[in-house]
Amino acid sequence: MRDPESDDDLSGLELATRYAVEVEPPAVREIDQLPAAAAEAGWELLLSGLAVNPRRRGKRLTEPPLEGLYRAGVLGDHRVVCEVDDEQHAVSVLSVRHRADAYLHPGDVAARRRDPG
Repeated sequence: MRDPESDDDLSGLELATRYAVEVEPPAVREIDQLPAAAAEAGWELLLSGLAVNPRRRGKRLTEPPLEGLYRAGVLGDHRVVCEVDDEQHAVSVLSVRHRADAYLHPGDVAARRRDPG
């Protein structure tokens, strides 16, 4: 058993700072429209995975209109797009969409759904 007075086991260890995760209303609606298994996995990723390390399963997006945001996770054929604020230790989940629509502006997604051809 480790001696609680000793810090030799903790040398060089940096404790993780948790991020506050806010799921924007459009993303909540998108998650609620997913199949049950994907929705459950989505909520698990959002509420635990992003809070610990928002970049673990993601990458920075470089193309407009999402330049500077992150793809924070992958749920089967669905992508999570979020904004990460390291100074405030906060993550804002902006959308959870099918990969075909994930990187489009919301207005473009609506237009595509009205006129898929």
